[in-house]
Formats: sequence, C-alpha cells, structure tokens
Amino acid sequence: MDTAAIDYGSEQAAMEEYLRAGEARAFALGNRGPVRYGAEGKIHPDILEAYWRTGFYVFEGVYKADELKEIEADFQDVMARLPVRRDATVDAQGRPAIGVGLQAPCLFW
Repeated sequence: MDTAAIDYGSEQAAMEEYLRAGEARAFALGNRGPVRYGAEGKIHPDILEAYWRTGFYVFEGVYKADELKEIEADFQDVMARLPVRRDATVDAQGRPAIGVGLQAPCLFW
C-alpha cells in the first residue's frame, strides 16, 4: 500500500498494521473488478449484487494509464491553486486562488 509519509511516532508499526488490515478487509468485500455486462447488455448481476450488499462498487481498469495521468495533472493543478487558508484570496504562489470572487460557492472547507 502506498500512503503519504506520515510519522505516527511510537505507534508507527501499529498504524501500518491497521492500514494493512483495513486494505485486506476492503479487498475481501468482493465489490471490485472490471466493467462486465450480462446477456441483455446490462451491468452484470454479480456487480449489482455486490453494489447492493456493500453500498458501492470499485470498477477497475476503466481508464487507461495516459487518461489517469491527465486526471492526476488536473487534480494537482486544482490543489496548487487552492487558497492558503479558509479566508485567503491567494494560493501558495501568491496567485488569485481558485474560486475567489465567484458569486456561487465552489469550494467548501
């Protein structure tokens, strides 16, 4: 599991085990996989069953690697343009922050 580098101090080993156990439980739910369709062209019944049993389904392999890189680049651009704090009008580079001056709220803390 790749996670952000966070120092949990004396609880580091316990936290790493907690995260590993959580990941194992998540993968054991049986609610992930590629998009599949049944004979009638509708989402496969197994996917629907897993969705209704767990409340969500993780579709894997939907996006190609280059598409994921583009989405990540867009996300990183938005993150870089966020206000430096709740009431700020600029981002970390001193540029006008995303959403500043809009009438409708577009950023929620």
